[in-house]
Amino acid sequence: PHVVLAGVNEGLLPFKREEAELTAEALQEERRLMYVGITRARTTLAVSTLRRRKKGRDTVVGIPSRFLAEMKLNEGGTREDPREKLKRMRNELAAKAALREESSGNNS
Repeated sequence: PHVVLAGVNEGLLPFKREEAELTAEALQEERRLMYVGITRARTTLAVSTLRRRKKGRDTVVGIPSRFLAEMKLNEGGTREDPREKLKRMRNELAAKAALREESSGNNS
Protein backbone atom coordinates (compact mmCIF):
# COMPACT_ATOMS: atom_id res chain seq x y z
CA PRO A 1 0.00 0.00 0.00
CA HIS A 2 0.82 3.66 -0.39
CA VAL A 3 1.06 5.68 2.83
CA VAL A 4 0.84 9.46 3.12
CA LEU A 5 1.66 11.17 6.42
CA ALA A 6 0.66 14.82 6.13
CA GLY A 7 1.54 17.59 8.57
CA VAL A 8 4.30 15.78 10.44
CA ASN A 9 5.10 18.79 12.63
CA GLU A 10 5.73 19.39 16.32
CA GLY A 11 2.41 19.97 18.02
CA LEU A 12 0.62 17.76 15.50
CA LEU A 13 2.82 14.66 15.63
CA PRO A 14 3.50 14.32 18.48
CA PHE A 15 0.18 15.96 19.31
CA LYS A 16 0.33 18.42 22.17
CA ARG A 17 -2.54 20.20 23.84
CA GLU A 18 -1.77 23.64 25.21
CA GLU A 19 -3.11 22.86 28.67
CA ALA A 20 -1.53 19.42 29.00
CA GLU A 21 2.14 18.55 29.24
CA LEU A 22 3.43 15.89 26.88
CA THR A 23 4.33 13.00 29.17
CA ALA A 24 6.93 10.35 28.36
CA GLU A 25 4.15 7.79 27.97
CA ALA A 26 2.14 9.99 25.61
CA LEU A 27 5.27 10.75 23.58
CA GLN A 28 6.07 7.03 23.30
CA GLU A 29 2.50 6.30 22.13
CA GLU A 30 2.74 9.04 19.45
CA ARG A 31 6.10 7.60 18.34
CA ARG A 32 4.57 4.12 18.12
CA LEU A 33 1.66 5.42 16.04
CA MET A 34 4.02 7.06 13.56
CA TYR A 35 6.13 3.91 13.38
CA VAL A 36 3.01 1.86 12.63
CA GLY A 37 2.10 4.31 9.87
CA ILE A 38 5.47 4.20 8.13
CA THR A 39 5.83 0.43 8.40
CA ARG A 40 2.51 -0.05 6.55
CA ALA A 41 4.03 1.47 3.41
CA ARG A 42 4.95 -1.20 0.90
CA THR A 43 4.98 0.77 -2.34
CA THR A 44 5.54 4.39 -1.39
CA LEU A 45 5.80 6.52 1.71
CA ALA A 46 5.15 10.25 1.39
CA VAL A 47 5.80 12.46 4.41
CA SER A 48 5.04 16.17 4.40
CA THR A 49 5.58 18.98 6.85
CA LEU A 50 4.04 22.43 7.00
CA ARG A 51 6.02 25.65 6.71
CA ARG A 52 3.22 27.56 8.40
CA ARG A 53 -0.08 26.53 9.93
CA LYS A 54 -3.09 28.09 11.54
CA LYS A 55 -3.37 27.83 15.30
CA GLY A 56 -6.61 29.45 16.28
CA ARG A 57 -6.57 32.85 14.63
CA ASP A 58 -2.79 32.98 14.45
CA THR A 59 -0.39 31.69 11.84
CA VAL A 60 2.60 29.91 13.37
CA VAL A 61 5.83 28.61 11.89
CA GLY A 62 5.74 24.86 11.37
CA ILE A 63 8.58 22.94 13.00
CA PRO A 64 9.22 19.46 11.56
CA SER A 65 8.48 16.67 14.02
CA ARG A 66 11.36 15.30 16.10
CA PHE A 67 10.28 11.86 14.85
CA LEU A 68 11.58 12.63 11.35
CA ALA A 69 15.16 12.80 12.62
CA GLU A 70 14.69 9.92 15.08
CA MET A 71 13.42 7.64 12.31
CA LYS A 72 15.89 9.06 9.78
CA LEU A 73 13.07 10.15 7.48
CA ASN A 74 14.75 13.51 6.93
CA GLU A 75 17.77 11.95 5.22
CA GLY A 76 17.92 11.41 1.50
CA GLY A 77 14.69 10.59 -0.21
CA THR A 78 13.13 12.47 -3.04
CA ARG A 79 12.03 16.01 -2.43
CA GLU A 80 9.94 17.31 -5.27
CA ASP A 81 7.93 20.49 -5.49
CA PRO A 82 4.33 19.37 -6.11
CA ARG A 83 3.85 22.16 -8.67
CA GLU A 84 6.85 20.92 -10.65
CA LYS A 85 5.61 17.34 -10.43
CA LEU A 86 2.17 18.37 -11.69
CA LYS A 87 3.74 20.32 -14.56
CA ARG A 88 5.89 17.30 -15.49
CA MET A 89 2.91 14.95 -15.36
CA ARG A 90 0.82 17.28 -17.55
CA ASN A 91 3.63 17.43 -20.10
CA GLU A 92 3.93 13.63 -20.11
CA LEU A 93 0.18 13.26 -20.56
CA ALA A 94 0.14 15.79 -23.41
CA ALA A 95 3.02 13.97 -25.11
CA LYS A 96 1.18 10.62 -24.84
CA ALA A 97 -2.02 12.18 -26.20
CA ALA A 98 -0.11 13.68 -29.13
CA LEU A 99 1.50 10.30 -29.83
CA ARG A 100 -1.91 8.58 -29.82
CA GLU A 101 -3.34 11.27 -32.08
CA GLU A 102 -0.41 10.88 -34.46
CA SER A 103 -0.67 7.08 -34.58
CA SER A 104 -4.46 7.16 -35.11
CA GLY A 105 -3.95 9.67 -37.93
CA ASN A 106 -1.52 7.29 -39.65
CA ASN A 107 -4.06 4.44 -39.57
CA SER A 108 -6.71 6.43 -41.49
